[in-house]
Amino acid sequence: MNKQECVQVAETIHAMWNKTLPENQDSRLATLRAWFMVLEDTPADGILKMASKLAEKEQFMPPVGIIKQRYLSTLPGADPIPAEAWNAYCQMRDQFNTGTTTPQENISLKLVRTIKQVGLSLHTNQDRQHFIETYNSQ
Repeated sequence: MNKQECVQVAETIHAMWNKTLPENQDSRLATLRAWFMVLEDTPADGILKMASKLAEKEQFMPPVGIIKQRYLSTLPGADPIPAEAWNAYCQMRDQFNTGTTTPQENISLKLVRTIKQVGLSLHTNQDRQHFIETYNSQ
């Protein structure tokens, strides 16, 4: 995405949540510069489609980094979001513990690294939080 597209994306996304970019020229430039730093390696149409989906269910505008993260999670071969990773972890853990393990073909490297750190015995809500923190730090 080039700078002009980024300005259009930022303005459109702000409008989706009935927000305005800063009026002060210095603040506006700083905001747009930050958006460009985050979004420059993504396509404008992909970011706008993801923002549109988020606008349908999110009351408050998420930070630009979250919009990008959600967009990247839809790409083929992308790491699952933490909730999906926890679900995959629970399925693997349960299969392992019942002896019905089948080879997993599409495990992301991030999930593999997390499992190597936490093992296959987490169950509680506190364990889930520990798993997600470990997963996010990968």
